Amino acid sequence: PAPQEGIVGTWVAGSQVVEIKEDGNIIFTDQLKEQSSTGSYRFMDDKRIKVTFADSSSEEFKLSVSANKLTVTRADGTIFAKYSRVK
Repeated sequence: PAPQEGIVGTWVAGSQVVEIKEDGNIIFTDQLKEQSSTGSYRFMDDKRIKVTFADSSSEEFKLSVSANKLTVTRADGTIFAKYSRVK
């Protein structure tokens, strides 16, 4: 699926859980630290999103998505996380 269609849902990578909502909101939770941060996202193009966090900081990421895997890469090319879809 195209990233814009395929990213909505709940994804997990280790202790990190990310909930990507259809309405443009996003919630990151670190289960080890018991901390959550919220924000919003918007697509820059078909493969890149810009995430703006509650503290007004923002970061752009490149996405690669399949039915059950989501790879998030920072602008400098380093992999931020490889998530698996939660059923």
